[in-house]
Amino acid sequence: MINTVLCDLPYSIKATYTINDDNSYTIFINNKLGFEEQQIAYKHELEHINRGDLFSTKDADIIENILNKSGG
Repeated sequence: MINTVLCDLPYSIKATYTINDDNSYTIFINNKLGFEEQQIAYKHELEHINRGDLFSTKDADIIENILNKSGG
């Protein structure tokens, strides 16, 4: 299960996600983004979830670079 929350985040953060106690996920999307940007940010975070990036031992910047190069 994936919950989605629109919330007030700094402009530099489009979205982020976390795993919950019940092993579901919550994606937090910046409410300052336009609708299309929100959709892109949601898909980006969903790709992180699908890839298991939260459990990776790689540096977050490396994960972002890999995902961005793959079009995610």
